[in-house]
Amino acid sequence: MRIYRDWEPAGAPLAVALGSFDGLHRGHQAVIGQVLNCPGQVPAVVTFDENPSAVLGGQSVPLLMTNEEKAHELEKMGVEVLYLLPFSHICHMQPERFFERLQKDLQAKTISCGFNFRFGDKGRGDTKLLTALCAGAQVQLKVMAAVEDGAQPVSSTRIRALVQQGNMREAGKLLGRPFGFCFPVEHGRQLGRTLGIPTINQTLPKDFIRPPFGVYASMVTVDGRRYAGVTNIGVKPTVGSDHVLSETWILDYQGDLYGQSVPVELYDFLRPERRFDSLAAMQDEILKNAETARQVAGQR
Repeated sequence: MRIYRDWEPAGAPLAVALGSFDGLHRGHQAVIGQVLNCPGQVPAVVTFDENPSAVLGGQSVPLLMTNEEKAHELEKMGVEVLYLLPFSHICHMQPERFFERLQKDLQAKTISCGFNFRFGDKGRGDTKLLTALCAGAQVQLKVMAAVEDGAQPVSSTRIRALVQQGNMREAGKLLGRPFGFCFPVEHGRQLGRTLGIPTINQTLPKDFIRPPFGVYASMVTVDGRRYAGVTNIGVKPTVGSDHVLSETWILDYQGDLYGQSVPVELYDFLRPERRFDSLAAMQDEILKNAETARQVAGQR
């Protein structure tokens, strides 16, 4: 997949899906699906390097996925061109000018967006204006209605709330895949190794969403193979940490993963993070959690 960070032409007519696409949930997938099979047009996504709500609202909105993860998932979906535009540079662009750049600079012949898509200065552009602009330029427009689950639209806001509650099963249902992350493995104190439960440590970035601190049944992918895991999210109260970590024991795996970015999916919240009176007590509890994690993995 080719990735551009400005309005550079891709050299071919495009079918473009528009949106911020934080999380790439089922609603986003429906919007993008409309551009994947347009004859004579290359499937493309135009999105932003920052969350528009965070930039315009002036408040931090925790990310459901990084830009790197977004690019990876889009490529798996079949998107061939990704425009990751600097939102702070274009948020004050007049909507007509935004459309002109899509149509003339990027050669967009088909545009797909969600029913609530807004664009241009102060969000003045909406699907009504986009319909008129596309009609005048002979660009095909496909507007996707809300994708609902439980009589409510699937949305990033709804998914963030579920993740922050620790309801990973419901969050995964709305995402269309398990909630997870993929961050580099860092060196730790290797205490788990001495206890027979070696773990990988991954720091959660400050702008990434925070699941409740505690232990989760998880699934980890290493070299294309999937392993059940036990993941602790938090600050390791028994031994101490000065920042939020994901610490995962990959069951039945042995190997060195330092420096690699390893995908971890969270399935079920098993228990809150807590301080143990001894390392032996902590070890016993983690071993119990491992048995539960194996059962959960076997059900997925």
